[in-house]
Amino acid sequence: MAITIEQLPRLLELDTKVKLAGVDVDGILRGKLVSKKKFLSVAKDGFGFCSVVFGWDMHDMTYFRELKISNKENGYRDIIAVPDLSSFRRIPWEDNVPFCL
Repeated sequence: MAITIEQLPRLLELDTKVKLAGVDVDGILRGKLVSKKKFLSVAKDGFGFCSVVFGWDMHDMTYFRELKISNKENGYRDIIAVPDLSSFRRIPWEDNVPFCL
């Protein structure tokens, strides 16, 4: 059964943070911890997320040939990231922190 927006407050009632992440062009997981309040406010419609993290190499340097969605010309503009609730799980080796792609 898929998790719904309505189920999130109960699932997160004992948590203070949620880890959100995405995968860059090299397959490296890029993400951050956000407050539960922030996560609940963006779970449905998404949030602005700087596109430059998807165009960094493994040393956090931009590639010589930049991506079309993320480059100097467009100012490394934000993209809208919408959490995929079907990816929701807990990370046991990080104190069971909630996680979502």
